[in-house]
Amino acid sequence: MPGAQPVIGLYAFEHTGRHTGVIFDLAHDRIWVRSGPGIACRQEDRIVPEEDFEIRGAHEEVVEERAHHEPLSQKIALFSAVLATLGAIVSFLGGHTQNDALYYKNEAVLMKARASDTWSYYQAEDIKRHLAETVAAIAPGGSGHGATDAQKYAERARALRATAEGFDRKSEEADAESRRALSPHIKLAIAMTFIQVAIALASISALTQRRWLLWGAGGSASVAIVLSIIAWI
Repeated sequence: MPGAQPVIGLYAFEHTGRHTGVIFDLAHDRIWVRSGPGIACRQEDRIVPEEDFEIRGAHEEVVEERAHHEPLSQKIALFSAVLATLGAIVSFLGGHTQNDALYYKNEAVLMKARASDTWSYYQAEDIKRHLAETVAAIAPGGSGHGATDAQKYAERARALRATAEGFDRKSEEADAESRRALSPHIKLAIAMTFIQVAIALASISALTQRRWLLWGAGGSASVAIVLSIIAWI
């Protein structure tokens, strides 16, 4: 008999003269039934069987079934690990785009605030210029001091206006850069959603041992990869 030697053997006779033996193989948790012609024998006696029947234990069927599905489980585990890595990369890129967009948006707000302050200074200097020109116009015989002040205020106003316009341009550039930095975020967020769906399908496939779910997970992951590439084009 293959395998370890049996520990217990029980034998019985049929009326037809055929010998039937039941052997318990405790080493491998098996039961062997042997049938063939023979005579009465003790437990340690050997019989040359005519026919062998193997009665398999329940745990052997479970082990064999698990071994049969083992390659699929390994593929799903490897596929899930790849999906988790891809999801981490997409998540990092999505967060990076948000941080860049927030930085440029803050820069745009700061430049707009500086431009607003500079325009206020410009208006103050321009009002002073108008007052100086008015005083010079209504003063008897003209006022050289008023004309000089008007010219001084006009020069300051021109400088402040140029500075304010510069801050406005920087604010618009920063705002445009913020929109450009945030543009891939939507596609990356959708790609991350498809990756999560793929991981869920792979997990269900591992539990149910249904290969078509694994194909669905692969399709979802492919969509996520395409969206991630399009996001940076």
